[in-house]
Amino acid sequence: MPITMSTDDIAALNAALLQQVADLHALIGWLDVGHQQMKDVVAAELHEQLGSPLTALAMRLALITRHGGSEPKLAEHWTKAHALIGNLTQTTRRLQHQLRPVALDALNALGLSAALAEYLEQFGQRTGIACTLTIEGSEVPLSLATNQALFRILSGAVDNIGQHAGARSMQVLLGYDAMTCHMTVSDDGCGIDLSRLDWQRSYGLRLMRERATILKATFEIISLPGQGCRVTLRLPLPLPLPLPLPQ
Repeated sequence: MPITMSTDDIAALNAALLQQVADLHALIGWLDVGHQQMKDVVAAELHEQLGSPLTALAMRLALITRHGGSEPKLAEHWTKAHALIGNLTQTTRRLQHQLRPVALDALNALGLSAALAEYLEQFGQRTGIACTLTIEGSEVPLSLATNQALFRILSGAVDNIGQHAGARSMQVLLGYDAMTCHMTVSDDGCGIDLSRLDWQRSYGLRLMRERATILKATFEIISLPGQGCRVTLRLPLPLPLPLPLPQ
């Protein structure tokens, strides 16, 4: 016997489903914040437990070598030890940067555009990829949480380019108009075959898309194999408050 549902029943089910989806997004957002806080703690621990001791160790080895004079064996060991310490220091700094980019501090103090400029400059120096940042319009004051989410989405796209695209150059656009804040990240790398993209395994792209959904922003990827990739996000801006009526 077929089951019939009234319009009110269907509306109630739709409302319950929408509430469950909203609750799920809220939970994902809460987990994302907690995950980032954990990464901040690990980054601080890396600095305290590895960064400073490695610097101290390098200084002690330099003193040992200086007091050892021109002993060939000692000089050879120093050269190898110094190279190892240099590699460990670079790895530690890279991990710290991935866990908590220094540009996040600029985000709190100077705003999104300044934070992106600093982040892209550091990224270009580290990877050799030529980065161009274009700002269109005047930056609109947004909440710190919103700016952090936007920064995380863009930094996720940039990190994907550094790890997978094999790109030589990258262009980033941050724009503001009366209705939206929009970001675009384009590169000249190997591109993506979107028809064969496995979202379940593409954790970085999934996280960017989920963060955009939590912000109620649109998220789009345009790419073809061998023709680079373009990631675009559009965030509707809050409507300005109406001016008070004259008395």
